[in-house]
Amino acid sequence: MTHTSHDKAGGTMSERLTHEQIRSIVGDIADPKATAIAATGASVDELWQAYLYAQGYGDVLDRSGHSLTGVVAEIYDILTADEELDER
Repeated sequence: MTHTSHDKAGGTMSERLTHEQIRSIVGDIADPKATAIAATGASVDELWQAYLYAQGYGDVLDRSGHSLTGVVAEIYDILTADEELDER
């Protein structure tokens, strides 16, 4: 029997995030940034972690053993990048 895990935004963990899922977590975001986030192949949990860091909750996550690395760091960079991605 195969079990498929479902994420908090309504997809499965093995699916690439959609722009709709990304916006349901981070709110209004420019299409180029949403596309860049989707291209990372991140899970919903990874997007949530990066979003929380971008909102200033990094210290809380660090203390609970979730450091900013890998895909989470990549998404954080996209979320906090200057508006140059928005203008492409």
